[in-house]
Amino acid sequence: MKSLKYILIFSFLLTTANGVQLVPMAKKDIKYKQKISSSDIYYVQASKKFSCDKYLIPSLLTQNLYYAKRYIIKNRPICDKDAVYKKANVVKFRFGGLIIEKEGELVRETDEYIKIKNSDGKITKIYKDGKTR
Repeated sequence: MKSLKYILIFSFLLTTANGVQLVPMAKKDIKYKQKISSSDIYYVQASKKFSCDKYLIPSLLTQNLYYAKRYIIKNRPICDKDAVYKKANVVKFRFGGLIIEKEGELVRETDEYIKIKNSDGKITKIYKDGKTR
């Protein structure tokens, strides 16, 4: 994975010197607020500009969490304005002597259960005995 990262950065620097750009394209349809990963995109060398002024930088995609700001159609370029960096929310809660970390946002906590909103928008209800009903 590291070698792929260095190859992409090297080819990006090499192609920008010749007027040819490395353009990130969507490998599949990316839904609104969906996490964009490196497996969702592929790169094409293009001399002409598509409809974007600034493209998503490949090295930033592997380091950070990006989410789609809008619906991105398959085989379209991914612009910088189409993605937003979001800090991952982590909820830590204690059940007895056990501390659990889960990605999401705390909605409600009672003596019996905890409600957590996941990053995809679904709400999970976890009871204090550890079961999800």
